[in-house]
Order: sequence, then C-alpha cells, then structure tokens
Amino acid sequence: KQWYQRRVAITAGGLPGNPVSAMVTYKLFVLPALRVWEGRDPAPSAMRVELPETRNLDPRPEYIRAVYKNGGVELTGGQCSSRLLSMRSANLLLQLPPRSDTCTSLQKGTLVQAMIIGRL
Repeated sequence: KQWYQRRVAITAGGLPGNPVSAMVTYKLFVLPALRVWEGRDPAPSAMRVELPETRNLDPRPEYIRAVYKNGGVELTGGQCSSRLLSMRSANLLLQLPPRSDTCTSLQKGTLVQAMIIGRL
C-alpha cells in the first residue's frame, strides 16, 4: 500500500477561554481578518465618546464594555472577563491606553475611542 499526503494551507487561530475575552478577541482580530478576506475595509466602525467615570489604567491596553444610549455612555457593570452579562448589553468597547509613567488614570469626561460592536 502506498499512502499519499496532500498539503493544504489552513489558517487557524485560538481564542481565550473566558467567554467575554473570547468575544472581545474575536472583535479585535478575527472579524477584521475576515473582512480583509472578503475584500472589505478591516477597520471597525468607531466613534469618540466621553469616559463616564474616572478609570485607573492597566499596564496593558483595555477594552471596556459600555452602552451608548440617550446621547451618553454607561459602563455595563463589572468588567471581569468572565462576566458574560456585561457583554450582552454592550454596544461599545471603550479603548483605554496602557498606563505609563506620565499617565496612570483617565478622568471622567476624557474623550476616548469607542469601537461600535452592536446597534446604537
């Protein structure tokens, strides 16, 4: 018997185990890649919004789940990566920069970039 091997190019990726982390990672990396493969602009729809509360910055960039309604922004509650309920109502991901020596927090009212992830 002779065995044949055929090589096929496969693109694969992995997602984090926590459900909210997996959804955010999908929005940040997988969805733009799919858009490129379709010949579309990979950039997500975005807008600038006022940060609804003062936030201490993390050493890494953060994506905070929020809801845009009635012309304002509200956070969806606890931002723990396992809090699936906070993702259910979110229609924005507020993009916060990493903490630096010169910037350790952002004050309420600071304009931040927000990725639109649902109906406004």
